[in-house]
Amino acid sequence: MRSFVFALVIVGTAFALQSAPASAQTVQYYPWCSQSPENNAECSFVSEQQCLATIAGNGGYCEPNPALTNAPPIATDRQVRPSRNG
Repeated sequence: MRSFVFALVIVGTAFALQSAPASAQTVQYYPWCSQSPENNAECSFVSEQQCLATIAGNGGYCEPNPALTNAPPIATDRQVRPSRNG
C-alpha cells in the first residue's frame, strides 16, 4: 500500500511540475472613451475617429481616457537619440 501511495505522490508531483503557470495579463490603456446618454463609459478605443464612429447616432460623446494621466508610459520600439547638431 505504501508503494501505491508513493507512486501516486510521484505522479501527482510530475503533473504539477509540468503544468505551466498562467501568465500575468498586462493592462491595456486605450486613449479614448465613449460616454453614452445612460452614463455608461467604455474606454476601449485607439483613436477618436473609432470612438466617434461607435457612438454615432446614440447621443453620446467621446473624451480622452482620464485613467491615462496615471498610466505607465507606453513602451515603443524606437529610442529617441539626441541631436548631433550641438
